[in-house]
Amino acid sequence: MSESINQFFIKLENWKFQQFNPQVGITDPENNAYAIQFQPENRSKKMNLGTFYTLLQDPQASQIQALICQIGYEKYWNDNISFGIVLEALCDAYEKLPNLQALFIGDAEQHEYRKSKLAVFDIRPILEAFPKL
Repeated sequence: MSESINQFFIKLENWKFQQFNPQVGITDPENNAYAIQFQPENRSKKMNLGTFYTLLQDPQASQIQALICQIGYEKYWNDNISFGIVLEALCDAYEKLPNLQALFIGDAEQHEYRKSKLAVFDIRPILEAFPKL
């Protein structure tokens, strides 16, 4: 029965994990979930989006089906800001990622005994921008 249920739901596990490397680019957008690191800049209220923008400029960006957005933690930051910046950058990129079917936004580092420090709020803009999710 679980196999029949799985055919109706798309999961991030359906793709192989691939850290995006700007020197290599996008090589297999149908089979890889590309991971991007979003790092806050020390003590400023800015997020380094350079790697994300490089991914969007790749000729195969429109073919990406799965994306993993790993947000780094900076102790000087209010983490409401970091999630909002990533959310806004993704929504602004909706035309460049028309085939996006799976999306993860979360901590860059997973800790077994610690809950996320990210303040996740209304994700409705993402769902509206990417109707295939």
